[in-house]
Amino acid sequence: MVVTDCAPFNLLSGSGTLAPLLINPLYFTAITIEFLGEAKNQWLGAHTERMPNGENKTHNVNFMGSEEYYKFKYNLLGGGGAEMEIPQGSHVYPFTSTLPPSLPSSFDGEHGYVRYKVTATLDRPWKFDEHAEGVFYVVTLYDLNTDMKAKETIHQEVSKNFCCLWCQSGPLQLILAAPFSGFVPGQTVPLSIDVENGSNVAVDKVTVELTKYMTWKATEPTSSEKQDKLDLVTEELGGVVVNSSKHWNHQLVVPVFPYVNLTNCHIIQQEFKLSVTAKVSGPHKDLVIKVPIVLGSVPIAEHSSVQSSLPAPTQPLAPQQNQMQNQAPPPPIGLNVNNLYPSIPAIDASPVSPTY
Repeated sequence: MVVTDCAPFNLLSGSGTLAPLLINPLYFTAITIEFLGEAKNQWLGAHTERMPNGENKTHNVNFMGSEEYYKFKYNLLGGGGAEMEIPQGSHVYPFTSTLPPSLPSSFDGEHGYVRYKVTATLDRPWKFDEHAEGVFYVVTLYDLNTDMKAKETIHQEVSKNFCCLWCQSGPLQLILAAPFSGFVPGQTVPLSIDVENGSNVAVDKVTVELTKYMTWKATEPTSSEKQDKLDLVTEELGGVVVNSSKHWNHQLVVPVFPYVNLTNCHIIQQEFKLSVTAKVSGPHKDLVIKVPIVLGSVPIAEHSSVQSSLPAPTQPLAPQQNQMQNQAPPPPIGLNVNNLYPSIPAIDASPVSPTY
């Protein structure tokens, strides 16, 4: 059996075709189609437990977490108990199932994944069942216009005073402002950055960073979390000498990358933060503003004037597979929007009369 489809990256409902090519007639009692969407993660980490003698023992364990989002199964052909026959030759049987609109997007990461697959099972009398399986990719858009936090303006300011023996200098103040908090990949966002340096300590440089944090959550053998950090953008502005001030109208360009909506995934979570740092000279602590931002796939409408050549909503790329030379890749499983209930195709199969 071969599971195929002609539209690999449409949205919100799964459909495809089952295409058996038979040299001989096929006898069966049922052909079932099952859709499954799930997330899993796993990593090796240290775990400490108390032994019966009261001592603590630390050893490495596999932390794991899993979550199921969607599961649906129905009979494509047969299922009534009677033996049926598909004659020899090439046949095509379409199948479909509408997916819930709030599914997390397909995702593959270092410690886990969100995947969707469809499995066709051939139930044959007095023989082992036969299975055909394929993956399909879910792209759930995230509209920033529906998120109130994404529409909020950014205005943060921090200040500090430096002490040197008996002398206390004036304040160093850092101010960050932006018209909103929600961006899409490829968007240019105006940042207003002010440094007022009334101190006797120079600011060597001001940096702007956009950072992505991935949090993986496990439930077995005990609750645990692991976080990874990825710097998406790091830019340097000038410095500010003592007893002076400087203002920047800085254009932050959000890099273009396949945005993945993991809003409804509870074991794999992502967040983005914008940081502006005034790096001071000497043995003093830097002055930092760090604010959470929202990334999505549909930009905020009222701020379209600050966007430049936004790409189309991004889709996850299919995982690359090693293939033998001159071997064609397997046909993909895809997504089509169809009716709520499974479409039962016309059956090119006939019941087999019992023999005595």
